[in-house]
Amino acid sequence: MSTIQLNAADFERASRLFKNSRERCITLESNIKNNTENLLSSWQGESKKAFEKEYRTLEKGMSNYKDLLTEIADELSKISSAFTEADETIRRSLSGN
Repeated sequence: MSTIQLNAADFERASRLFKNSRERCITLESNIKNNTENLLSSWQGESKKAFEKEYRTLEKGMSNYKDLLTEIADELSKISSAFTEADETIRRSLSGN
């Protein structure tokens, strides 16, 4: 039989970590976009076009990454709630209420 060594607070902490990571990603993404736009505004030629095409493709991945962090944070929060509910149900049944 397996032993659960995590509790609701552990999942809530992990959820906050992912939410904070998402916020940092937003800040980094904004900085990258600004710096890239500055670079592109002063660049001309075929190499600029090739770089910009590649960058636009990669830029979509940054957005997907933020969405994944949000999904993970939300799932961890749901797990925390489920643990809390289960603990409360067990507590009530043990106390006879």
